Amino acid sequence: MITWMMGKSFLIYVWILAMLCACSPSSLEDFHYAGESICKELANELKGIETHEQLVKEYPKIKSYFDKLVTLIIQARKFQKEHEEDMPVMGSVASGALLYELKRIYEIDGGRDIVEKAQKEALIKLDISEKQLTVRK
Repeated sequence: MITWMMGKSFLIYVWILAMLCACSPSSLEDFHYAGESICKELANELKGIETHEQLVKEYPKIKSYFDKLVTLIIQARKFQKEHEEDMPVMGSVASGALLYELKRIYEIDGGRDIVEKAQKEALIKLDISEKQLTVRK
């Protein structure tokens, strides 16, 4: 159950990133475009993976994309907290493509476990950051 929740949690955070970063001020737009770019790159990376062996081979790249996304999410959350702005919610084509590719990869034998392993450190980092932001309120 925890493994399933970790994968789902990361997808939720990707969605939150897209929502947090889709704003009118230029610095928040920069977060949005950076997040879109990372999501698009990761989705394209995953698109080329058809087998368990390919997934294992690409694991380091996939892990680095998750690390980049989490770093960006943390930066966006800190910016949001510092500026105390309401952020409008907008959709994200790239995060939708990423969600599609992650679901497809989960169908590969052992795919879910490999993706969740790639996400694990990034999610721990994100959780620590969120707890720190909550304490600072």
